[in-house]
Amino acid sequence: MSSVQEYMALNAPANLDMKKGAEFMRRISDIRSELAMIQKGLDEQAEVLRSVIEDFAYETDRRNERRQVPAALRQLVNYSKRLRKNI
Repeated sequence: MSSVQEYMALNAPANLDMKKGAEFMRRISDIRSELAMIQKGLDEQAEVLRSVIEDFAYETDRRNERRQVPAALRQLVNYSKRLRKNI
């Protein structure tokens, strides 16, 4: 992002280099694609943790694990919220 800002500061709109602009757009697109893939992975992990939470609802001898899984799910949800702001 700093190279985009530097480029824009040094160039008047009439002097913009279309190749460089296209390269910036390609990089932005690649980064957004990677963020979307990460988001998909977070969504899948959250679904697994929700399933584990449901399974633990029927077990009484695994109290320690029952406390840890919801905390992990909350952390995944927080990561997901932060990530969605950047996609």
